[in-house]
Amino acid sequence: MSRGDYNYVYNSYNIGDIELVNGTVNASSGGIVGYFDTTGNLVIENCYNIGILKSSRNIGAIVGSGSKTLKNCFYLENLQEGYGNISENNATSINEQQLKGDKDINGKVLVDILNEYVDDVKEKEGIQLKKWIHSSDGYPIFE
Repeated sequence: MSRGDYNYVYNSYNIGDIELVNGTVNASSGGIVGYFDTTGNLVIENCYNIGILKSSRNIGAIVGSGSKTLKNCFYLENLQEGYGNISENNATSINEQQLKGDKDINGKVLVDILNEYVDDVKEKEGIQLKKWIHSSDGYPIFE
């Protein structure tokens, strides 16, 4: 990612596996962003990752390394194959049933949580984001 005061990633998801091979000492892998230069601030909101992460370096369910703020981000439990700490502050670990909406997260299904954020951003900031639906296999995707 680039340098700057603030960089934003809204409304995103990853379903592909990620493997970092022969990375340098500072190499990182993450479900949404691998590495972010710490001279700026990265804000990631309303996302999820279900891809398995394989690495012998820095690893994160949402961001591999760098200064970040996470809001309304989710990741599938047990994603890690490798070393490092995959847990993320301010991101929620969910299971397959919660991901597909078969089980709620604090009384709501994931697609509804993601869409509430979309509605809130539109109302407060005037930003039009795509709505979420369940795909035929149950995973949240864009309308």
